[in-house]
Amino acid sequence: MADGFKDFIPEGEDQGAFRGGNGYQDFVPDPVAVEVKKVEPIEVIKPSTSYKCDECEFTTNFPVALAGHKRSHK
Repeated sequence: MADGFKDFIPEGEDQGAFRGGNGYQDFVPDPVAVEVKKVEPIEVIKPSTSYKCDECEFTTNFPVALAGHKRSHK
């Protein structure tokens, strides 16, 4: 009995998943070597300036944080 599910592939067309006489199979590309690069961690730079509250002992490295803290004294 003839296999009625085989597709007709014209001469010169891409054979795709058809592999010669062994029938159809899923197309799986040949494995490709991939170079893995090691990434160095980034050093976090902290601000060198320190801001101190005028009314208490609170210190911070960020002027925005100091402004928010000063609102707590009102």
